[in-house]
Amino acid sequence: MTTPALTVTDLHVGFSQGRGQPEVRALRGLDFAVRPGEILGIVGESGSGKTTAALALMGLLPQYARVTGSVRLGERELLGLSDAEFSAHRGKDIALVPADPLAALTPVYGVGRQIAEAVGVHDPGLSRAQRRERACALLDRVRFPDPERWYAAMPHQLSGGMRQRAIIAMALAHDPAVIIADEPTASVDASMREHVLRLLADRRSERSSLVLITHDLGAVSRLADRVLVTYGGRAVEEGPTHRLLRQPRMPYTIGLLAARPRLGAKEELVQMPGSPPTTVEDVPGCSFVDRCPVAVSRCGTETPPMTSAGEESRAACWRVEEFAGAKATDIFPSSGPAPRSAPRGTPRERRAVLRVEGLVRRYRSVGMPRWSPLLPGIPETVAVDGVHLRVGEGETLAVAGESGSGKTTLLREILSFDRPQRGRVEVLGRDTGELNRRDRFGLRRQVQVVLQDPGASLDPRMRILDTVMEPLRTHRGDALRREGRDVRFEDRALELLTLVGLSAHDAGRYPEDLSSGMRQRVAIARAVALRPSVLVLDEPVSGLDVSVQAGILGLLDGLKDRLGLSYLMVSHDLAVVRQVADRLAVMHRGRIVETGPTDTVLERGRHPHTRALVRASDDARPARPRQRDGREARADAEPPPDATVDGQHAPAEDTGCRFWSTCGRYAALPEGSARLCRTVVPRAPSAVPESGHSAACHYVP
Repeated sequence: MTTPALTVTDLHVGFSQGRGQPEVRALRGLDFAVRPGEILGIVGESGSGKTTAALALMGLLPQYARVTGSVRLGERELLGLSDAEFSAHRGKDIALVPADPLAALTPVYGVGRQIAEAVGVHDPGLSRAQRRERACALLDRVRFPDPERWYAAMPHQLSGGMRQRAIIAMALAHDPAVIIADEPTASVDASMREHVLRLLADRRSERSSLVLITHDLGAVSRLADRVLVTYGGRAVEEGPTHRLLRQPRMPYTIGLLAARPRLGAKEELVQMPGSPPTTVEDVPGCSFVDRCPVAVSRCGTETPPMTSAGEESRAACWRVEEFAGAKATDIFPSSGPAPRSAPRGTPRERRAVLRVEGLVRRYRSVGMPRWSPLLPGIPETVAVDGVHLRVGEGETLAVAGESGSGKTTLLREILSFDRPQRGRVEVLGRDTGELNRRDRFGLRRQVQVVLQDPGASLDPRMRILDTVMEPLRTHRGDALRREGRDVRFEDRALELLTLVGLSAHDAGRYPEDLSSGMRQRVAIARAVALRPSVLVLDEPVSGLDVSVQAGILGLLDGLKDRLGLSYLMVSHDLAVVRQVADRLAVMHRGRIVETGPTDTVLERGRHPHTRALVRASDDARPARPRQRDGREARADAEPPPDATVDGQHAPAEDTGCRFWSTCGRYAALPEGSARLCRTVVPRAPSAVPESGHSAACHYVP
């Protein structure tokens, strides 16, 4: 048998909190091995020790961390090496793709220069020209169009997907034997996720091992050869991907997989009770015992070892033989709410609570003062171009699209409650362009927002109780008076915390004391405090663990029926969209290219861009390496950094369909028909048709 490329044995990591304080134990005896050319996926909830393991393998833990065990890179033991000794291997034999590419790149240097610097660390004899040549070759390797031009681009001029690919290029600089990718798809949309997965899949053919650390189970199913599930700093199940994802044997793995939304069909999501254990307490027995509905007395007193579960699989459970073929509903009977049915009536029959007609938003080029008048010849960028939307009473409309397609700009224009540059925004029958200051303040109570990052949207200096009470104080209890209730703000805030699944004990805590899922629940409680009619959701579950996602989606579904809410949701996760949305609008480079009932759009999409997004989101397909030809290179291409605001939006003078250069349907058209795509803008009907389904394409099938 060949020697494993990476072998981790009994790895323990503890962090000192100071004199008299208990040690935080992040890893408690982690074991795994990676064979040459193999891709190992490590999954688990936040706090399970995944990122700590990545930093330990790279020798990047702080000095106050206590690390014991063994980490062998081939035949070489890495633990115990000094930082200088480890640096001889770091980047050359073992490399890291970090979770946040923007934080990993120095903002004041060009991207190509930083890659060239990584090349020169282990090849100091190369000249500056040779380093630049190698850096451009690496940019081309990760499918950057025109690498020479992108060499000088600054990190902020790259889209999120391009920054991720630049970090991968840096990791590939010396063709290391092992690459550790920590959440490489967390910050990218479905299309860029597809590119990243294909880049990582290329490593399989190059016999370089990959450790994929992620909570994206879809990425693991498409990419990994084997899967390792971690919980409470320990491995709880391991096996071949095809077997473990279809026939898990450990209750935690069963619940984790059943909590994941799937693109294939709407289905009931499992919500596991409780929360992961703290990393301070070291209690005997199974770490999952407090959350496991089928635990027996032995589970709380003896720690189960990893034992055989068939087909080269192992699981840490005393009842592993009993769960062969078990369903999640057999173990977790108190699952979340079943998928709700669509609201009654057709889109035309439901009263519109939000209407957007012909909305346009243009930006001046970077460097133009905001107060400067528009002069002839000054280039502009169109972020939103002629958008029509309608949200009916009691329904959920989702807007999906790639990063930079204009989704967030669309929300900003709606939430500004101001006169748009062009078009019309109507909220509850009132034109926002005709509101005075007092009317605008009153109408804001009816439209609230839940942002993507709850940690950034909550004031870290305010207690949770004060955070929830703040909108009540701002509007002087208007919502309570409308309900005919005479209660104190504190009592109302406690009711809201209970409504979103939190307790009175959490009221006196601060945001930093809560998990990400609990912070999002606080943000939702604050948003519904004023009993709004419309809730705007900006990626409400992006970046959350799948188990936490299930809880938040179940909460939003229950609040919608209980409080009579209508939702406008922005998301790039089509599986989440299918789970919660009644209708879906697909956005591409500032335009709505298709809209209709969610199931219809996802299953029978008419626009080529919609079909491309669905293919990129389909986790049933393996991420196989592909050969680059001209058309694929154009599909990967993005505008140069000096042509747009953020590398994605379209120039103002853009004409024709903006998808024609990467459209498979266009390639099969005769020249006369193809000219129509290049020169005439296809428009979807501004009014909702009887079928509720329309697409902005000249050649709708």
